[in-house]
Amino acid sequence: MANTAEVINFPVPVVALQELRVADLDDGFTRIANELLEAVMHAGLSQHQLLVFMAVMRKTYGFNKKSDWVSNEQISVLTGILPHKCSAAKSALVKRGILTQTGRVIGINKAVSEWSSLPIKGTEKKPYLKKVTLPESGKKSLPESGNAYYPNQVNTKDKHTKDNKDNINNPPKSPPGGFVRCVSCSVA
Repeated sequence: MANTAEVINFPVPVVALQELRVADLDDGFTRIANELLEAVMHAGLSQHQLLVFMAVMRKTYGFNKKSDWVSNEQISVLTGILPHKCSAAKSALVKRGILTQTGRVIGINKAVSEWSSLPIKGTEKKPYLKKVTLPESGKKSLPESGNAYYPNQVNTKDKHTKDNKDNINNPPKSPPGGFVRCVSCSVA
């Protein structure tokens, strides 16, 4: 006797073909000076900073404006970056002089000679609030930092004292009177 299986054809969802999209100048364009574009390429921006710069360029130059009020949420929608990350990248660009900001109005600084370059790695000075010296040997403990006492700390140490250390491995004692039979349990 042959074992046969029935094949069930499940319905396959029909996937709509995506329309082929082609960039076209008739749909709009952003006019930007070549010198400005080349300066951005040589500025050494991080990915978030570059995306924020492009979003500000789109929101200003894309609408033939020198500057405009652009919120972090608008930049977030254009770039896909979280709003607080957009704010940090925008602040870094303003600090370097790449973007100009007056109140809520933001724009691109066209004077590329005013842009500050990145510091050479290892030469930037980082402000440390507290100097910490580490021990020379790994056997010494680290310097004390923070609060050493934790009020909610639970002591998990087993308390094996001299008196009860002999009782640890002893079996439990049986009840007095010997074997007790359970009345409700009738085991035959």
